[in-house]
Amino acid sequence: CWLLNHGYSDLTFKLEVRDLTDAECFQLCTLENQDRRNVSEYETALSLKSALADLYDGHQGNLASAIGKDGSWVSRRMKLAELPVCIPNAYTDWSALKITHVPKITKVLKSQGETILQRARDMAAEHLRRDQAGVEPLSEFECFQMLTTGKTRPTKTAGPRKAVKKTKSETGDVAKYGPKRNPHLVLSTKSADKLVITVPR
Repeated sequence: CWLLNHGYSDLTFKLEVRDLTDAECFQLCTLENQDRRNVSEYETALSLKSALADLYDGHQGNLASAIGKDGSWVSRRMKLAELPVCIPNAYTDWSALKITHVPKITKVLKSQGETILQRARDMAAEHLRRDQAGVEPLSEFECFQMLTTGKTRPTKTAGPRKAVKKTKSETGDVAKYGPKRNPHLVLSTKSADKLVITVPR
């Protein structure tokens, strides 16, 4: 309907109509998403948690069999999905929160509780501030270290800083950074009447 109402009146489709249960739809969705790079482990975990309650009556074994995974694979993602929502928001991007981070985060949550939750909320506010100011975001490692220890990797101070040649991305008027510190969108003004938008491959 959206396409027809926005200038695509002659667009045709080939459709295969099937009668599927909700569980079968979930299985197809999971298969489609498992190799997509833009679906984070946290989003996958939330989807599994919802399906476990709504479709599989809380039986992790049945869920694991339905999507072709073992029980431990599902169990680890359940622990990820059960984290307070402020924890994934403490990362620059949900994709930076990994399954391997969960044991350490769970441990510090048990021992420090509200201190860690408040730190996570403060980190989320810091990400927003950096994004609005066009400042380079914290890396995955820095987010994990700040969340679990309150510290980041020590900065090296060996002698005076040498002059660094600016890269193309550093000379842009605005740079939007991804979780791995590489800019994934740069806006540059080359002249008074020209704006260049760069999206690295």
